[in-house]
Amino acid sequence: MAKLEETTTDSLLRFIYVIHHSLTTVFWQVPGVTDIGLKPRNVKKAAVIGGGLMGSGIATALILGNIHVILKEINSEFLLKGIKTIEGNYFSHVSEVGIIGYT
Repeated sequence: MAKLEETTTDSLLRFIYVIHHSLTTVFWQVPGVTDIGLKPRNVKKAAVIGGGLMGSGIATALILGNIHVILKEINSEFLLKGIKTIEGNYFSHVSEVGIIGYT
């Protein structure tokens, strides 16, 4: 009988499968919620507090997901900087991926 050799790729793929399986069964099944048939609601609008690195990234992801975003900042200077960062993120993404329907 031939002996099966295990490579690093085999180990990594098996690890990824186990992690993916663990995450999908543990985090997506909430007792008292997912087992009684509750479904997530569609999000149409979200507020992001702070337009720094993390806030602007979150706002960009929401905008790309077609969700209206309200950005809150402590002053107008930081607000404008956050908006410029979001615009840069958005246009960078659009130039790399394109907009579906606008090719």
